[in-house]
Amino acid sequence: MNCIVFHKVWEVDQDMFELRMSARSAECQIKINFYTSNQELEELRDGLRALGKLGVKEFTWTSGEDSQDVTHYVCCRFFLCSKRGHVAIEVLTDNKRPSPNGARTKFFIITELGSIDEFANELDQLIRGNETTASGVVPSSF
Repeated sequence: MNCIVFHKVWEVDQDMFELRMSARSAECQIKINFYTSNQELEELRDGLRALGKLGVKEFTWTSGEDSQDVTHYVCCRFFLCSKRGHVAIEVLTDNKRPSPNGARTKFFIITELGSIDEFANELDQLIRGNETTASGVVPSSF
């Protein structure tokens, strides 16, 4: 089953915490832990809501940087890929570890606008502290 899951592993304080991101398509799956903030998750939530309301046709969310001296790089690009409301999610992750423990992945998940809205609502609950997990089950019949 295609999905994206964010799970709070450990809170440093109210705004900084360790997050485990899991993403899975029919061809690939990843799990990566990284530190992030509510502000970064709010940017993701707001971008997803804008996409869900068709305010934008594409939205990219990143955490970390794609350079050598960082702890992680996560990039999710959400974009409309059909006129029927299908959304593609390009998932790119890099755990920035040296060989042989390094891992860099890039794959796509296809979903629908309704699933994007549901995921944004779950992210909102994660940000507010009402939940420790936000998951987007991403149906694909494309």
